[in-house]
Amino acid sequence: MTAKTVDAPIDMAAVARVARRVGLQNIVLIGAHAERFPSKQRGLLEPVVDHDHRLAGKGPKALEIESTFKFVVKQAGTDILKATFVYRLFYSLQGDEPVDGSDAKVFALANGPYHAWPFVRELLFGMTSKMGLPPFILPVLTFQPPRPAAETPVRSGRPVAEARRRARVAHKR
Repeated sequence: MTAKTVDAPIDMAAVARVARRVGLQNIVLIGAHAERFPSKQRGLLEPVVDHDHRLAGKGPKALEIESTFKFVVKQAGTDILKATFVYRLFYSLQGDEPVDGSDAKVFALANGPYHAWPFVRELLFGMTSKMGLPPFILPVLTFQPPRPAAETPVRSGRPVAEARRRARVAHKR
Protein backbone atom coordinates (compact mmCIF):
# COMPACT_ATOMS: atom_id res chain seq x y z
CA MET A 1 0.00 0.00 0.00
CA THR A 2 1.17 3.49 -0.74
CA ALA A 3 0.29 6.22 1.74
CA LYS A 4 0.97 9.91 1.97
CA THR A 5 3.79 10.85 4.27
CA VAL A 6 4.15 14.14 6.12
CA ASP A 7 6.55 16.56 4.45
CA ALA A 8 7.77 18.21 7.65
CA PRO A 9 7.86 17.15 11.30
CA ILE A 10 4.69 17.92 13.26
CA ASP A 11 5.17 20.26 16.21
CA MET A 12 3.91 17.89 18.90
CA ALA A 13 4.23 20.59 21.57
CA ALA A 14 1.65 22.67 19.65
CA VAL A 15 -0.58 19.59 19.32
CA ALA A 16 -0.31 18.98 23.08
CA ARG A 17 -1.23 22.57 23.93
CA VAL A 18 -4.54 22.07 22.12
CA ALA A 19 -5.11 18.37 22.90
CA ARG A 20 -5.11 18.88 26.67
CA ARG A 21 -8.02 21.33 26.29
CA VAL A 22 -10.32 19.53 23.84
CA GLY A 23 -12.83 16.72 23.92
CA LEU A 24 -13.97 14.92 20.78
CA GLN A 25 -17.74 15.40 20.59
CA ASN A 26 -18.71 13.93 17.22
CA ILE A 27 -17.44 12.62 13.89
CA VAL A 28 -19.76 13.03 10.90
CA LEU A 29 -19.31 11.66 7.39
CA ILE A 30 -20.26 14.73 5.34
CA GLY A 31 -19.30 13.48 1.90
CA ALA A 32 -18.70 10.18 0.15
CA HIS A 33 -18.23 9.19 -3.46
CA ALA A 34 -17.04 5.84 -4.80
CA GLU A 35 -16.79 4.28 -8.26
CA ARG A 36 -15.87 0.73 -9.26
CA PHE A 37 -14.58 0.30 -12.80
CA PRO A 38 -15.03 -3.09 -14.49
CA SER A 39 -11.72 -4.65 -15.37
CA LYS A 40 -10.52 -7.88 -16.90
CA GLN A 41 -7.03 -7.20 -15.61
CA ARG A 42 -5.39 -9.78 -13.37
CA GLY A 43 -2.71 -9.26 -10.82
CA LEU A 44 -2.09 -7.80 -7.41
CA LEU A 45 -4.29 -5.02 -6.12
CA GLU A 46 -2.35 -1.83 -5.43
CA PRO A 47 -4.21 0.41 -2.94
CA VAL A 48 -3.18 4.04 -2.52
CA VAL A 49 -4.48 6.16 0.36
CA ASP A 50 -4.04 9.92 0.45
CA HIS A 51 -5.42 12.23 3.13
CA ASP A 52 -5.57 15.93 3.92
CA HIS A 53 -6.73 17.67 7.08
CA ARG A 54 -7.56 21.26 7.79
CA LEU A 55 -8.98 23.45 10.50
CA ALA A 56 -12.55 24.07 9.33
CA GLY A 57 -13.82 26.18 12.20
CA LYS A 58 -12.65 27.75 15.45
CA GLY A 59 -14.78 29.37 18.10
CA PRO A 60 -14.32 30.31 21.75
CA LYS A 61 -15.55 26.87 22.91
CA ALA A 62 -15.21 24.67 19.82
CA LEU A 63 -12.93 23.46 17.03
CA GLU A 64 -13.90 21.73 13.80
CA ILE A 65 -11.55 19.73 11.60
CA GLU A 66 -12.28 18.54 8.09
CA SER A 67 -10.50 15.34 7.04
CA THR A 68 -10.54 14.23 3.40
CA PHE A 69 -9.44 10.73 2.40
CA LYS A 70 -8.85 9.61 -1.19
CA PHE A 71 -8.58 5.92 -1.97
CA VAL A 72 -7.58 4.41 -5.30
CA VAL A 73 -7.11 0.73 -6.12
CA LYS A 74 -5.07 -0.16 -9.20
CA GLN A 75 -4.63 -3.51 -10.84
CA ALA A 76 -1.94 -3.90 -13.51
CA GLY A 77 -1.64 -0.10 -13.57
CA THR A 78 -5.36 0.45 -14.23
CA ASP A 79 -7.70 2.19 -11.76
CA ILE A 80 -10.43 -0.24 -10.71
CA LEU A 81 -11.81 1.71 -7.74
CA LYS A 82 -11.77 5.37 -6.71
CA ALA A 83 -13.33 6.80 -3.57
CA THR A 84 -13.31 10.04 -1.63
CA PHE A 85 -14.64 10.47 1.91
CA VAL A 86 -14.89 13.68 3.91
CA TYR A 87 -15.35 13.66 7.67
CA ARG A 88 -16.06 16.59 9.97
CA LEU A 89 -14.68 16.23 13.50
CA PHE A 90 -16.24 18.35 16.25
CA TYR A 91 -14.33 19.18 19.43
CA SER A 92 -15.39 21.07 22.56
CA LEU A 93 -12.80 23.41 24.00
CA GLN A 94 -12.24 23.85 27.74
CA GLY A 95 -10.91 26.96 29.42
CA ASP A 96 -11.30 30.65 28.73
CA GLU A 97 -7.99 31.36 27.02
CA PRO A 98 -8.25 31.33 23.21
CA VAL A 99 -6.39 28.66 21.25
CA ASP A 100 -3.58 29.97 19.08
CA GLY A 101 -4.56 29.69 15.40
CA SER A 102 -1.28 28.11 14.32
CA ASP A 103 -1.52 25.55 17.16
CA ALA A 104 -5.07 24.69 16.05
CA LYS A 105 -3.88 24.12 12.47
CA VAL A 106 -1.10 21.80 13.61
CA PHE A 107 -3.59 19.99 15.88
CA ALA A 108 -5.78 19.43 12.80
CA LEU A 109 -2.86 17.88 10.88
CA ALA A 110 -2.07 15.44 13.71
CA ASN A 111 -5.44 14.66 15.24
CA GLY A 112 -7.58 14.77 12.09
CA PRO A 113 -6.10 11.52 10.81
CA TYR A 114 -5.68 10.07 14.31
CA HIS A 115 -9.36 10.41 15.26
CA ALA A 116 -10.90 9.70 11.83
CA TRP A 117 -8.67 6.70 10.98
CA PRO A 118 -10.83 3.97 12.65
CA PHE A 119 -13.94 5.28 10.87
CA VAL A 120 -12.13 5.31 7.52
CA ARG A 121 -10.84 1.78 8.17
CA GLU A 122 -14.38 0.49 8.77
CA LEU A 123 -15.76 2.32 5.72
CA LEU A 124 -13.03 1.03 3.38
CA PHE A 125 -13.35 -2.54 4.66
CA GLY A 126 -17.11 -2.63 4.03
CA MET A 127 -17.00 -0.71 0.77
CA THR A 128 -14.30 -2.82 -0.89
CA SER A 129 -16.04 -6.08 0.01
CA LYS A 130 -19.39 -4.77 -1.27
CA MET A 131 -17.74 -3.67 -4.51
CA GLY A 132 -16.44 -7.14 -5.27
CA LEU A 133 -12.87 -6.74 -4.05
CA PRO A 134 -11.11 -8.40 -1.14
CA PRO A 135 -11.92 -6.42 2.03
CA PHE A 136 -9.22 -3.79 2.51
CA ILE A 137 -7.78 -3.41 6.00
CA LEU A 138 -6.32 0.05 6.49
CA PRO A 139 -3.11 -0.37 8.51
CA VAL A 140 -2.53 1.23 11.88
CA LEU A 141 -1.76 4.95 11.68
CA THR A 142 1.72 5.77 12.94
CA PHE A 143 3.60 9.01 13.31
CA GLN A 144 7.26 8.39 12.62
CA PRO A 145 9.94 11.04 12.65
CA PRO A 146 11.68 11.51 9.30
CA ARG A 147 14.75 9.33 8.84
CA PRO A 148 18.07 10.71 7.62
CA ALA A 149 18.33 10.65 3.82
CA ALA A 150 20.96 7.87 3.85
CA GLU A 151 18.50 5.47 5.55
CA THR A 152 15.51 6.28 3.36
CA PRO A 153 14.81 3.49 0.84
CA VAL A 154 14.71 4.54 -2.78
CA ARG A 155 11.04 3.79 -3.38
CA SER A 156 9.32 6.93 -4.52
CA GLY A 157 6.14 7.64 -2.55
CA ARG A 158 6.44 4.59 -0.29
CA PRO A 159 6.73 4.97 3.48
CA VAL A 160 9.93 3.69 5.05
CA ALA A 161 8.19 0.98 7.11
CA GLU A 162 6.46 -0.46 4.03
CA ALA A 163 9.72 -0.60 2.06
CA ARG A 164 11.48 -2.32 4.96
CA ARG A 165 8.66 -4.84 5.33
CA ARG A 166 8.87 -5.68 1.63
CA ALA A 167 12.64 -6.07 1.91
CA ARG A 168 12.23 -8.55 4.82
CA VAL A 169 9.65 -10.56 2.83
CA ALA A 170 11.91 -10.64 -0.24
CA HIS A 171 14.87 -11.68 1.93
CA LYS A 172 12.93 -14.66 3.35
CA ARG A 173 12.20 -16.05 -0.14
